[in-house]
Amino acid sequence: MRRPLANMKAAVLTAQGPPSVLRLVDDYPTPTVDSEHVLVRVKAIAIGHSDLMTRNGIQAGPKFTPPKIIGAEFSGVIESVPPELERRDGDDVATSGKYRPGDVVVGLMGGMGRFFDGCYAELARLPPSCLSSPIPDVSPTARSDTFALIAAVPGSYLAAYGMLEHGLAIRAGDTLLIHGGSAATAVAALSLAKSRYGVNKVVGTTRNVEKAQRMREKGYDDVVVVDDDDDVDADADAKDGDFEQQQAHAIMEKAGEPEGFTAQIELIGADHVRVALACARSPGGSRVCMGGMLDGAYFFRKEFGPMGIPIGVSLSGYSSSFKDHMLPLPGLIGDALAGKLDAAPDKIFSFSDIVKAHEYRESSHTLGKVVCVLD
Repeated sequence: MRRPLANMKAAVLTAQGPPSVLRLVDDYPTPTVDSEHVLVRVKAIAIGHSDLMTRNGIQAGPKFTPPKIIGAEFSGVIESVPPELERRDGDDVATSGKYRPGDVVVGLMGGMGRFFDGCYAELARLPPSCLSSPIPDVSPTARSDTFALIAAVPGSYLAAYGMLEHGLAIRAGDTLLIHGGSAATAVAALSLAKSRYGVNKVVGTTRNVEKAQRMREKGYDDVVVVDDDDDVDADADAKDGDFEQQQAHAIMEKAGEPEGFTAQIELIGADHVRVALACARSPGGSRVCMGGMLDGAYFFRKEFGPMGIPIGVSLSGYSSSFKDHMLPLPGLIGDALAGKLDAAPDKIFSFSDIVKAHEYRESSHTLGKVVCVLD
């Protein structure tokens, strides 16, 4: 293993705002390890939607003041670890195993980039609750594209798996609608729905007509381009009182499902849940799972109550706080490495181009995960 130097490269969040607030430095103090933390050499960083929200100052929990190293999804190699520290494999349940220098791991959330420095750096000092179990199929000297691939798995595929398996109890005979179908989690859900669950029909929505063909090539059975006139806005009730119903009707008609869908993943945001509920087949056991806030809306901006849920339709939510969230990760990474899942990043940047990576991530061109690799 390389001996850590006194200083390291890092991308520091200097303020909250556009991508340009990230500043690359090569003299950030290298973190030291104590009895409760592992030092990990970061090999690849996946730029998650949470990174964009944190950078833009959209935070659901306690706020912090920059400067800060953000980043909450990565792959890397254990650099050093206190001998008495036990693994926790991401769900905060101590195991009998221990990390060793040279172990390849992935990291996800757990307060990274908010409560303590995250992974936008050459080295990260992390509690074991952020880390996966060692990945035996990847060498610490593997190629950068391998580290990029496994970095792209945790954030998207764990959420997608949780929504399909626990939120929807997905079945092969379902017709599945994914709102926000070009997001990385949506692409992961599409891949899992087809490869693991054999779902009959998967439809994705997008506001970008230029993405529609690429989404079909990814495997969607149909893609619905949501027109501006179909979109929900804050003043909808003032205009006609039933705007969400109209948008839902347009989506169902365009998808050839006039009776609605039996399962849906809602990734756009809280205010869009009404549209998803209106797209549900009712009655008949239709399920809707909310698992994303692409528009930044954690909470309803318009009044909503449980009586707004249609008869026979179930509404649930899913997040990384689910206690068994990390448990499927070894199998998901194994399937990604074997080519059974379409986990390849949409685009890979060098760490030195982290600002450009954020600009691309916020553009209308992305279809899947954006990753930065470190030398």
